[in-house]
Amino acid sequence: MLVTISWLKKNYNKYNELYFGGVLPDISFKISHSRKTWGYASYNYNRLSNKITPVSITLSNYYDSPEEVKLTTLLHEMIHIYDYATNPQHFICGGRRVRYDAHGWWFKKECRRLKEFGWDIEKYVTEEEKACSELSADAKRLQK
Repeated sequence: MLVTISWLKKNYNKYNELYFGGVLPDISFKISHSRKTWGYASYNYNRLSNKITPVSITLSNYYDSPEEVKLTTLLHEMIHIYDYATNPQHFICGGRRVRYDAHGWWFKKECRRLKEFGWDIEKYVTEEEKACSELSADAKRLQK
């Protein structure tokens, strides 16, 4: 499957309520055609207010994957949005960027929490997820 903006919004809102207590902020959604990055979350930092604001989640349609792979990728990125929204000190402290592994202990703790609901979220796309995905029609056209 290939994701759409409406699919991203619908599932973000659904899983925000189910797994994050509805605390995730309204953000924007984007679709890329990145070959290497299956998804990413972003935030803005305002130096004047020393505040982090979660901004968006982007998922790639370079690969046509089963819906579960797309959902796992979305949930992975939602963990980052959750981190930005609830733990800004992980990223900025005293107006300075903090050395922080966004896939470190806190991320792993959230992955374990979501595993209780049947989700297997990893730092990277697994070999199994890659094996059940194929190039999208757009990606095939670009390779010609």
